[in-house]
This record gives sequence, C-alpha cells and structure tokens, in this order.
Amino acid sequence: MVAHLARCRKGTFAVVIKKILMGLLAVILLLAGGIAAAAAIWSYSTFGMDGQMSFDAGTISPGPVARSTILDVDRFGATVPYIGKYGTTTLSVSGEEPGDGTTTLFIGAAPTPEVDAYVKGTPYAVAFRDGDAWTTRDVPGTSPPALPRTQTFWTAQAVGARPAIVVPEERPLTLVLMHPSALPSGPLTLSIDFTVHNASRWITGLAIAAGVLLVLGIIALVMVFRVGGRKGRHSGDVPSEVPADA
Repeated sequence: MVAHLARCRKGTFAVVIKKILMGLLAVILLLAGGIAAAAAIWSYSTFGMDGQMSFDAGTISPGPVARSTILDVDRFGATVPYIGKYGTTTLSVSGEEPGDGTTTLFIGAAPTPEVDAYVKGTPYAVAFRDGDAWTTRDVPGTSPPALPRTQTFWTAQAVGARPAIVVPEERPLTLVLMHPSALPSGPLTLSIDFTVHNASRWITGLAIAAGVLLVLGIIALVMVFRVGGRKGRHSGDVPSEVPADA
C-alpha cells in the first residue's frame, strides 16, 4: 500500500511539472507571436509594402528671379528606431510652379567652395531653416548660371520630377536646388525619405512567423489542460499479485 501511494504521488508530481513546463512554453510562444504580429502590423502601416516612409521637411520659396536655391547642410539624417541600419535615407525635392511648365528639377550636393564659385554673379536664393519653417534671402546677379548637369564638381546629383540623393557625409556641404535648364523654379518642397530594404519580405516573414508562433502557442495551451486530465478505461489499479487458486 505504501509503495502504491508513493507511485501515485510521484505520478501526480510528474503531471504537475509537465503542466507547468507546457504552460511556460505556451506563454513564451504566444508572447513571441504577439510581438511578431505587432511588428508586422506596425511595419505595414508605417512603410507599406514598398518600404518607404517620408518626412515633410518644409517648402522653400525663392524669389521670382532666382535661378537656383542653395542651403548649407550642417547635419542630415532621419532616425528610425531599431531598423535604421536596414534602410537608406535620402533627400528629395519637388516643385509646384516650374518655370517651363514641367515638373523637372535638379538637386545636387557639392563642397561649399565649389557651390559658391558656381552661383557667384548669378541671381540665387539662400535658404535658412528657422524653427519649422524656411526663410530665404535673395542674392542679386546679372549672369545666368551654367547648366547644372554640365558641371563635374557634384558629389551627388539627381534630375527628375522628384529627384532624390543620399546626402554625402563630407562637410562643409551645400545643396543646390534648381531647374535643370537654369530657369526660375518657384516653390520647392523638401522631403526626407527613409526606405527599408526588402520591406515586403520583412513584413511577410514577420506575418508568417507570427501565425506559426501563435498556432504553436495555442496547441501548447490546449496540451496544458489535456496532460493528466484523461485516463484510459484500463488505468485502474492492477493487483500486484494474482491468487494461486484464481
């Protein structure tokens, strides 16, 4: 009888341990699945499947005769928590009233002395960041600037309806915004764009991982209630000895 009670207690203790371990596993799986699902939802709502997030950097309004707009860059960057190293930050520009009726613009970055020499004697605007807004100072000139795409001193340049460049690290650095034909550009809207590499793969992978983890967590949770909760039809005590005259 004593041995039988010991076996029962040992079996009950083993079942309790199994339930605790299975419960911990279920909690870990469900928590990990919830985190993966939240990350997938946040990534999709923030970046979309194209992986791009844009920050409005304000609108610069040069004077009506300015052929270019320049601004000095002291620091440039857009910080995205945890995933900044997985993406690329660029600066883009778009226009509202291009001089020739098109939406083509030019953006270039170059060492400040090179830009100063390029705009010298031409009518241009200098843009300054004042809090959340831009102010400009028009500099008069009498000579038209050379076409920007014919210059060789650019460290980075782009042309298009919404041209974008990765701003170089070197300093002092000046940005030049203008029409590629050196016509007055009208207002210029700047945007800081952060693009996540292979965003669709990241989002899809997180969604799949979340689904798998949540399913496994639910299975583990169900097993917690099933461990030791069902007995077989022949699970009753079996006599250790059979009488000889049976």
